[in-house]
Amino acid sequence: MKKHFEKPSQFRRRKMREAMRRQRIATSRKH
Repeated sequence: MKKHFEKPSQFRRRKMREAMRRQRIATSRKH
C-alpha cells in the first residue's frame, strides 16, 4: 500500500498559487 506523496516543491507551488488567487479575489472585491 503506497501513499501518494507530494513533492515539497509542488506543494509549495500549489500553496503559493492558492494564496495569489485568494489575494486577487480580495483585491477585486475591494475595488
